[in-house]
Amino acid sequence: MRIPAVVSTLVLAFVTLLAASAAREAGAFNAVVSDDGRDVIAVGDSGLVYRSANSGVLWSSRNLGSRALRGIAHRGFVVIAVGDSGKIWRSVDNGGGWALQVVGGTPDLFGISMPEDSIGYVVGDGGIVLKSTDAGANWSPQNSGAAARLRAVKFRDALHGWAVGDGGAALHTDDGGATWVAAAVGTSRDLLGVDFRDPTVWVVGREGTALRSDDRGSSWNAVNLRLEPGTDVGRVWLDASSRATLVGGGGFLRRTADGGATWSFLRHEFLGEIGDLYFLDDDLGGWACARRQRVVMRTSDGGATWTLPQSTQTVLSWLQRIPTPFLVRGTTLGRNMLLPDEFYVVLGRTLYRSPDRGTEWAYVDTIPAAVKTNTFIVSPRDTQLMVAAVGVPDRIVRSSDGGHTWTTTLTVDFGEYGVPLEMNPDHPDTLLFAPEDGNLYRSLDFGATWSVLSSPAFRSPCDLEVVPGDESNVWVADGVTGVGDGEIWRSTDGGLSFAKTYPVSQLPRGSEVPNLATTPHDPTFGLATHWPVGGISATANGGASWSLSLDLNSAWGAEFARDDPDVFMIGTFGSSASLLSYDRGLTYKIQGLPGQNYALYMIDRGTFLAQQSGGVFKMTPVYNVPVTQSQTMQVTAPNGGEVWRWDEPQTVRWSSFNVYLAKIEYRRSPADPWRLVDVVDGVTGRYTWQLPGVPTSQALVRVSDAWDGDPVDVANATFSITVPNLGGLPDSLDLGTTRIEEAAAGVLTIQNAGDAPLVISSITSGDPTFWVGRSSLTLGAGQSDTLGVWFLAGSAGRFTTQLMLETNDPASPHAVTLRARAVPAAFALLQNRPNPFHGTTEIRYALPVAANVTLEIFNVQGQRVATLVRGRQEAGEYTIPFGPGAPPVAGLGSRSLPAGMYFYRLEADGFRVTRKLLLLR
Repeated sequence: MRIPAVVSTLVLAFVTLLAASAAREAGAFNAVVSDDGRDVIAVGDSGLVYRSANSGVLWSSRNLGSRALRGIAHRGFVVIAVGDSGKIWRSVDNGGGWALQVVGGTPDLFGISMPEDSIGYVVGDGGIVLKSTDAGANWSPQNSGAAARLRAVKFRDALHGWAVGDGGAALHTDDGGATWVAAAVGTSRDLLGVDFRDPTVWVVGREGTALRSDDRGSSWNAVNLRLEPGTDVGRVWLDASSRATLVGGGGFLRRTADGGATWSFLRHEFLGEIGDLYFLDDDLGGWACARRQRVVMRTSDGGATWTLPQSTQTVLSWLQRIPTPFLVRGTTLGRNMLLPDEFYVVLGRTLYRSPDRGTEWAYVDTIPAAVKTNTFIVSPRDTQLMVAAVGVPDRIVRSSDGGHTWTTTLTVDFGEYGVPLEMNPDHPDTLLFAPEDGNLYRSLDFGATWSVLSSPAFRSPCDLEVVPGDESNVWVADGVTGVGDGEIWRSTDGGLSFAKTYPVSQLPRGSEVPNLATTPHDPTFGLATHWPVGGISATANGGASWSLSLDLNSAWGAEFARDDPDVFMIGTFGSSASLLSYDRGLTYKIQGLPGQNYALYMIDRGTFLAQQSGGVFKMTPVYNVPVTQSQTMQVTAPNGGEVWRWDEPQTVRWSSFNVYLAKIEYRRSPADPWRLVDVVDGVTGRYTWQLPGVPTSQALVRVSDAWDGDPVDVANATFSITVPNLGGLPDSLDLGTTRIEEAAAGVLTIQNAGDAPLVISSITSGDPTFWVGRSSLTLGAGQSDTLGVWFLAGSAGRFTTQLMLETNDPASPHAVTLRARAVPAAFALLQNRPNPFHGTTEIRYALPVAANVTLEIFNVQGQRVATLVRGRQEAGEYTIPFGPGAPPVAGLGSRSLPAGMYFYRLEADGFRVTRKLLLLR
């Protein structure tokens, strides 16, 4: 941009507002976990423990020792935290009391995974892997075969797990840690996170490292995240559908569903490094904890949106790091990509260096014969190489010794405020320069030599951008202050030819387009600022067209977070303010920024630098999350007047805060002692109670903190427990004697002596000769009913069985013994079987009543050869053995009888009948 001959002077006055001086924590959280979606625990440096009982809305805090805690696991009532100096903290009462174990040699421990309630794995320094099979009570070392520090471990079940660490160490086991196999992942960088869903495995780590295996770790593919040096990827999470979610940098949250080919960035309003990420499997709840602030974000929609804790105070303040009396122009902030925490800036002609991302600065040297500097670039390949656009006279200068000596390589006028020099991000030795002589220059050796690439005849270029990932796409912002319209030109052939794509008639027009901004994560998206009017315009098609994003005056600098394309900042030249958007310009947050803005540099979501007329400023985000140690407890059910049947499970409910283990008690009356019901997770707020089988109308429930009894709350009024009582049921029922094939009947009287409905759900007989008329029935309180019982037998004899009644009363099941006897209908003598016979035969007869019985055997001469029965017998059916194989009988021994025909005769109280039998030898 060129200043016209006549320019009005505007004097700006402003008051610098001092931001709240709450210091950022030196370190905060390292790990976060949730067992059930409500109870969330985060642990961090100096033994810090934060806990939430309502999914991360509100938090309480405490400390376990003073050493850093780096891993946390939670299963049921067991909570285990691991950290530096070999410390393992374990609680078996959901965090009330803690026992400390110290691993021999005191290695720092970095991760823990508990795939089952009793199984746990811990990793740390020196390749240490520990395993527990008793929920952390005892730990045994495993032979990992690794010597490097292991920083993360993940098991999906008791057998299959992965661990990763420094120097690209990665190992896995398929037998519960009995053997570990090293995986050659193809990097020597430190690995910080791992997750897997068979057969897919992801590992992530330092310097933007992300590697994916689709064959259980046999082969690996590097995933290009397009992150700048110094940007770490701290954690990875794979959900059930193998979508990968990564965290890192200055707080990016990004997700891919196609193995890293494309990414979506998950939006949130936290600025700073994220230490850990945790999702509930097959659930939409998730949490991400900050590494250097005491913040845990939460999501309830699977990560689509994230929320800070309730009542979090966010203070985004700009602090001046270098004051300057020098003339400030253009964009002169530069980064050392080989030492990514190191930054440079040129103010006027003075070069400064910062070793810590812009907090502290030191003088380096001056650029001779320069009054102003509009552009400054440090080579990402050799940090001794630097190039700057300086004036007056306007020229390109180059240093090969880190900024101490400078050589002019091209002399040509350029705009007063412009940023006409740009590095090709995909080929960093290539520079483009757009001065005011109508030519576009190119250098292929980082500014040592220059040649004319094209002659597009721009008036006074304000800014120039080579789109990352699409070097053929070049944008140039052109304009003269106060004269005509600011313009945007686009080249799709690397700068050989250009077409104007802005302004368009429907947009407000300014005379300048001070800044263009692109992002390596989306080559289609970009920003342009307009001065003094026109605000901010955006493109979604690689600069082919532009639309209004925000209409405001004096927009100047524009910059994307280098790790998240949805986050960008706008500076203003005349209103001492900056505008921050977390959502691609849908909304903006305004912060005071003293002076006139020239340039912004967003290292990542957590580090912001501004080049102002008064020097260099750095934004310091501070988040004040309120914590409370207060506890509350309120019983909400039963709370008076309820009538609960003992046989129907009822739900005890309570509302509490900061109560993690609840003791539930009840009493039957004021004179009754409190009786323990159960000790349960206090966060759930509900318990399914199988009521005691004792009726009462004066029952009360109370719920308290099981750790110390306080707080405690008792139901407001009594409730009733009603219990059915099956009464009057006899132990047995005798149906008497009946003849075969003739039924006998009896009646049972059933009474409900209780105060709740008696449900008899099943009535069954153990013998089909007995049966009942109904298989179930229901009696109201105090009611009675009768139950018919029948008996019918197909043979004579005495019969006994159990009649079982399944009911809903406490004494169920109930049994009644049923008895009955069946007798023959008439006297009978049946043919012996077998007949003829040579061993033993059976003679059967029936007596309908008791009688004096004689059973005798005769030969063909009429001689009695045996008496089988002589005496009185009860009614019934009888079987008598006879023959050589039978026991001896009265008379002639049957063993000595010769073969032949014989007769057997039955006499019983006047009944006489004779039949024949044939004995063979």
